[in-house]
Amino acid sequence: MLVYVTFVKKVENLYLHSAFSRKGHTLFKSDKQFKPGSWLNVLGKTKKFDEDTIEIIVDEVGIAVNQDKKEETEIKDFIDSQSRILPAKPFINDETMKHLSPKLDEVATFIKKATILRRPIIVRYDSDQDGLTSALSIFYALSNYYNIKFIQQMFPFYSRSDFEDDIRYVNRLESSHLPPVLICVDFGSNPESEEGYRAAVDNGFSVVVIDHHPPHNPKIGDLIDVWVSAWLVDSKQPSSYTAGLLSSEVAKRLSKLDPTLTDRLAKVSLTADRSKIWNPSAEDLEYAESVGYYIITAAYENNISQYAKAFNDDEMLDFAYAQSQEKIQTFIEKVSRHVKSRKSNGIIFYLADVTKITKKGSYPNRGLASNIVADLYGNKPFPVVTIVFTGRNISLRANKRAFDLNLDFSSAIKQLKDEMGRVIETGGGHKMAAALRIKQGYLKEVLNNLIQIISSQNKEAKV
Repeated sequence: MLVYVTFVKKVENLYLHSAFSRKGHTLFKSDKQFKPGSWLNVLGKTKKFDEDTIEIIVDEVGIAVNQDKKEETEIKDFIDSQSRILPAKPFINDETMKHLSPKLDEVATFIKKATILRRPIIVRYDSDQDGLTSALSIFYALSNYYNIKFIQQMFPFYSRSDFEDDIRYVNRLESSHLPPVLICVDFGSNPESEEGYRAAVDNGFSVVVIDHHPPHNPKIGDLIDVWVSAWLVDSKQPSSYTAGLLSSEVAKRLSKLDPTLTDRLAKVSLTADRSKIWNPSAEDLEYAESVGYYIITAAYENNISQYAKAFNDDEMLDFAYAQSQEKIQTFIEKVSRHVKSRKSNGIIFYLADVTKITKKGSYPNRGLASNIVADLYGNKPFPVVTIVFTGRNISLRANKRAFDLNLDFSSAIKQLKDEMGRVIETGGGHKMAAALRIKQGYLKEVLNNLIQIISSQNKEAKV
């Protein structure tokens, strides 16, 4: 009988092989270990192991040199049949989502097939509401899958050290598996991820990216097996199709989930990222802020199962919302003493140094602080750019009048990287909301250059 091996585990003095045959899921034991991905001819008696699995009591086993093509096709067809996805009604039903539907089907099928083949899956997610809702979507959809790990990302790119952590994790698994799948959600479209992806691909990883950030260099896609982003289709507002929205659509294709849950995941993502395609209710705003507070202040960072419990605990989130409001008010009272203004080429820049009033694990964090400062100082009848910074981290936001000037922070950061090289450790985002991290000691120079680049984008200023 022809079989395709998916994983191998040592049990006492024998090797237990899990495989597929033309009869479906198949197990057999051998005193010899065969690698996952091997095509084998196995001779012996078969018996039913459980409802959907047979076991072969081996008489003889060896590499299939000239495998039976008919059997091979039957096995591949069986795997494909097990990888079928579910139909899904989109939360946002517009032209962009119609364009994205084939890619959503593709990524869902890819992930589903990976679970059928029992490949290790590593999900890395950005540490905000959009990133968390993206990860939770996959977590809920694959709740019964044992071979998956979730990692909350410290920085929004996949680094060489991230890969080294991932390969160590895979190598420590007690079973031998087919090559792992890396899924990056709400980050990973940026060129800073290239080195990490290349190392992963060179070591057999498959890479999946679900994101909504603009790719400065689309050639990064050469290293990505499946990439879902509105930037890759015809869309007027690609950044607004958040990773959490797209991941919730993938989740619905993977598993039959409660629509209330998937809708809530999408709403938190869209609301927290201030998507232009979503008009949040008061309840949406409260819920998104509660989730944000919980992420930032939770004692168990990186514990996706605890996040999943909290996401469905309305009482806990009500308490989180009350706490968040109190801390935001305290922040507002303090921040005004740390804001300076500068005018350049018809744009007012408000610079807020939050070094002394935001710390790791405190609320609000730098990202939310940027939104708060933008709301406080951006409500003006003239173009305003708010820059919130610490010694190494800088966040930018633009008000409506600045948006009308067609400023582009993403492009500005790309130019800054070109001009200042390794001083800019990482950076990117959207046209009107972005962030970067710099080397210590260069803050003043970076801020001056950034203001010059952004203000030069104002083509409406009088010369």
